[in-house]
Amino acid sequence: AVIALVLRTAATGDLVNAVRGADVTVPLAAVIPDQAENVRLLPKAGDREQGADPGPSGSVPAYCDPETAAGALARAAAYGAWRARSSRQVPRLSGARAGDAKEVVRAFLAGSPRGGWLPPGQLTELLDCYGLSLSDRGQGGTGPVIGLAQDPDFGPLVTFGPDGMTRRGPGGRAALVPLTDADADDLVRDEPAACLPALRESLLRVSRLADDLPEVAELWLTPATGGAGAASAVSARVRLAPAAPHDLFLGRLR
Repeated sequence: AVIALVLRTAATGDLVNAVRGADVTVPLAAVIPDQAENVRLLPKAGDREQGADPGPSGSVPAYCDPETAAGALARAAAYGAWRARSSRQVPRLSGARAGDAKEVVRAFLAGSPRGGWLPPGQLTELLDCYGLSLSDRGQGGTGPVIGLAQDPDFGPLVTFGPDGMTRRGPGGRAALVPLTDADADDLVRDEPAACLPALRESLLRVSRLADDLPEVAELWLTPATGGAGAASAVSARVRLAPAAPHDLFLGRLR
């Protein structure tokens, strides 16, 4: 990519028109420090003369400072790399019993119409429906935490943070449900290699649980990090509430 910094002097001439007419085959952004807008589109040379309506594909973005231009290009590059990932499938998980899980949810909300935190027995039963077992290996509930929250627009959002941090804290990450295999790999990318199979499996099972059960308003789970792909947790909490309506298609937008 090219960032063209426009600094007008008596010797430079019309640099803005030079940028508009630049014939480059890579992404191009301009920086015009004295412009009023944070960002605007410069129509490519010839658009106005031909009466064309310049759109984003036929324009050059112009920013007010180099940092903003570099940040925009970095985000575009990261998004392009994300789109280009070869593996972006929602895996099929064995052993999930959505019907049994919905019965647990129905029974709890029948007795607590406003919702609340699941008691230990029903919590264990619900997690077991998705192959998530509670372990007592003595890890003390420390380490990475998998979270689940309901976004008012996009629905369930899975979070992952080291040492109990959520997506709002340092190092926290989040992804929309349902998680693809690539989403899960991205969330745990900074964890020790020996922990990755178990963390990845736990994330995908929490994602399936959230996708099946819109009544799960909040979930916190500290996964056990031992074992080859074993999905178990040293602590967990789940809060249920009547499902809030939201656009089912928004969560599928990528």
